Amino acid sequence: TIKRQNSILEVVSIYSPDGSYDDAFLSNYMRINVQPEILRISGVGEVVVFGATYSKNYSQNITAKFVRKLDTSLALIILA
Repeated sequence: TIKRQNSILEVVSIYSPDGSYDDAFLSNYMRINVQPEILRISGVGEVVVFGATYSKNYSQNITAKFVRKLDTSLALIILA
């Protein structure tokens, strides 16, 4: 059983002041570098990332053109 707080305890915002990083990069950075560090804090049970564009997750960007270029199938890539 996990105890839950119904209200938001803290809000953290990251942005690119000069616009050199897009929302996909910042979202990915947040998931890889910031979220795990916050979860390591004693008493933190969950971190919810609002506004992140999960569909642009770099680890999921495999297009059909890329698969053809590798001369393989999507099934083999998933198995890897």
